[in-house]
Amino acid sequence: MRRAVRLYVSASADLEAERDLVGRLVAGLPVTTGWEIGRAALPGREEDEVTVHVAPQTCDLYIFMLGQDITAPAGVEWDAAHEVQHPILALLKNTPRTPAGLVFQQLGIGEWIRYSSRAEFERIVRAWLVRQLLDGQDRFGLVLTEVEALIVLGARLAREAEAPPAPASDPERSAGGAGVILATAAA
Repeated sequence: MRRAVRLYVSASADLEAERDLVGRLVAGLPVTTGWEIGRAALPGREEDEVTVHVAPQTCDLYIFMLGQDITAPAGVEWDAAHEVQHPILALLKNTPRTPAGLVFQQLGIGEWIRYSSRAEFERIVRAWLVRQLLDGQDRFGLVLTEVEALIVLGARLAREAEAPPAPASDPERSAGGAGVILATAAA
């Protein structure tokens, strides 16, 4: 039976851009199942237009992101997700942390996956979501074409993760858009 995937996204206040990006990544997945994405209201607001009333305890999947500081209600959301043993993706942005952020990071709460760039963040989250959907394909009622598309996407993401980064161009050695081909000496 087909049902919506319930995802809770918790993030420290400085990672609002990443939290919004998760929604765009979900929308780009090759599945037609519905999604319910929960999140706490932004600091200083009781409600906002994107707040969905989905409690972390009722979600299938949970993404937690720590940036510079741990802010309420992230710690409570983390505890709620752990209490019911949901699959959790714990992301740690490579950024300086406040003392409270450092303490939370070192609590031994599991394995943090570090990221530095938006591209790295997208690849990690997309690959994790693909794995979770494939693991729960029966529970979410995925059809064969969706499973096949997720397998192809997962393989592509795995190849991208294994590929060495493209070398940075050296302006001293670059032709700057122009080029000259020099012949090598004949042997």
